[in-house]
Amino acid sequence: MSILDRLRKYIANQQLKKELTNISRVKGIVNLDEARNIGVLYNISSEESYNQILSFLKSLKADQRTVIAMGFLNDKKLPTFLNQSVYNSIIYQKDLNWYLKPVNQYVSNFYKEKFDIVLNISLEDHYPLHYMLAHSNAKLRVGKFSDIYKDYYDLMIKPEDGTNQQDFIENMMHYLKLINQG
Repeated sequence: MSILDRLRKYIANQQLKKELTNISRVKGIVNLDEARNIGVLYNISSEESYNQILSFLKSLKADQRTVIAMGFLNDKKLPTFLNQSVYNSIIYQKDLNWYLKPVNQYVSNFYKEKFDIVLNISLEDHYPLHYMLAHSNAKLRVGKFSDIYKDYYDLMIKPEDGTNQQDFIENMMHYLKLINQG
């Protein structure tokens, strides 16, 4: 990573911390079985991983839930295998401003949704995904453990070395089903 990229990411993180002081949300502990409105953030690393993610999204929707997903592709153009829909939108480098902030109508709509849970199912740290999660209006924000972004999550799961995305998702779902509102 170049010095300019590190500086840009540092400034972006500082801006995000400042922005979040003005954002309020109602936090809550939500069991996966009780969640009716779920947001999913994910990284697209290959066609195979994208197809696994689509399968996961379908399984969430099969339980009569509203599911809205935002994918991030760290590239300058979209490959042909990607398909966007109202409930599954893709952002890529052209949708980011200089400070790596995602800026398009799909992202604005994602922020307005009142989610029970927002899941960041990416195993990689991508600032745009953390930014969207931090601005989401969710009772419970869940994702991979990260010292840098720990202030934006309510529940973080630390995957073992070598864990693939499918295993990470299954592990996340397991813990979300164990949550009890008591």
